[in-house]
Amino acid sequence: MIRKLLSAILLFATYSAVYADSRQYTDDERSVLAETALFLENWQRRLVSYAENSEQLNTAEIIQTTSIRISNELTLPSIAYAFHESNREILISDEYILAVNAYAPLIEAYFSEHLQDTTEYEETFPFYKLALLDVLFHEMGHHATDAMYSSNASRYRVAKAEKEAENWSYNQKLDFGIDKYELGRIISLFSVLAYHSSMPNTDSDNYRWQRAVLESSAHQACFMSSSHLSTKLCNPLSNDGVIGDNILTVLAAD
Repeated sequence: MIRKLLSAILLFATYSAVYADSRQYTDDERSVLAETALFLENWQRRLVSYAENSEQLNTAEIIQTTSIRISNELTLPSIAYAFHESNREILISDEYILAVNAYAPLIEAYFSEHLQDTTEYEETFPFYKLALLDVLFHEMGHHATDAMYSSNASRYRVAKAEKEAENWSYNQKLDFGIDKYELGRIISLFSVLAYHSSMPNTDSDNYRWQRAVLESSAHQACFMSSSHLSTKLCNPLSNDGVIGDNILTVLAAD
């Protein structure tokens, strides 16, 4: 996952959802961000409670004292960032949240109509929340396992830290019975790709670089997943096995 920072307006106890003055939100966007902040705050508390009940008191304290911010200074392809300097923090991109809010329901509708086998698929969360929980659990995993790294860390150190965070996230989701079909990250990345496809200035070098990073991440998420349902979701939203611009076309046609 990728990394950077921001300023404030809306606080909850140890949790803070932040909307900076430099960006103007519509009323609907503010509502989405506020509801997301409350959802993440609730799950932070649930993670604390679970750690306490499992007698993992040090982990419980780490989770409880980690500040989570919705940030407008993370630009795509950056989605979220965990860091520990003087305080423990997690930043989650506001742009990512709005993208997932817009496109995850369309992906879910496509999945439900064309791909879902109701005899095998059981999930209590809508796709939007599965994506958010995947991000929250992974970034919290960096803190819980102290799996941090700097911008100049070796590829070995980065890979090791990411694996430790992901293992923690996987085990927590398993314990809570969440996302057993490994759809959360794929939903996130395809939602962001759909959002990115709808943007203007698609001929710029910066756009092409962002696109390449997102496509590479989506391809890796699809490749690494062991769930056949995630494969069934990946295939139609890509183009002949390559993550492509046909996402919007597929979703619009539906």
